[in-house]
Amino acid sequence: MGRLWSAFRETPAWDVYKRAAEVPDYYFWRLRGSPMRRVPHLVKQRTLREYARRYGLRQMVETGTNMGQMIRAMLPLMDTIYSIEMGDWSIERARRSFDRNPKLHLIHGDSTVELPRLLPSIRQPTLFWLDAHNFDLETPIRSELEAIASNFIPGHVILIDDSKWFDGRNQYPTREWMDEFVRTRLPRYRIEDAMHMFRLIPQ
Repeated sequence: MGRLWSAFRETPAWDVYKRAAEVPDYYFWRLRGSPMRRVPHLVKQRTLREYARRYGLRQMVETGTNMGQMIRAMLPLMDTIYSIEMGDWSIERARRSFDRNPKLHLIHGDSTVELPRLLPSIRQPTLFWLDAHNFDLETPIRSELEAIASNFIPGHVILIDDSKWFDGRNQYPTREWMDEFVRTRLPRYRIEDAMHMFRLIPQ
């Protein structure tokens, strides 16, 4: 069964399956009372679209391509998307799925290396989606935030997935660290936390 499932994940039908599953997954979550243990990906997609529209952002930088769900959700709103992914399987799958879409620039590598390389070329306010973590074990978030702050353009909006894991364990900073970072490195910004997503937005 495991081999069949792995083979299925390599086919175009997997994309169809993942897209079709998003809506029932969302409504099942609502029927259960919207438990905060896990937020459906559809909620995250809607959140990014909301912030892109609210702040008039037409460019996105993502760390953690994974299945490409956020790319697919945001392509209609964006002129340009940069997505950084370290995993060989995920980046190759994204290349096949999006078949050289001219809006999309896939970057294969570690976000702690590739994001600082990319940022000097970013010349306009951008939506950042920072999602390059290994569950609650590993995260490059400190390096990613430092790179963005060091190449900052007013008007950037930074959204960070899985704020529930920011408790100081493993490689994760605490919420207090996040508050201090925003206060000292992004002084005209505020931080909000909702639906397990940090939102670093202009005051």
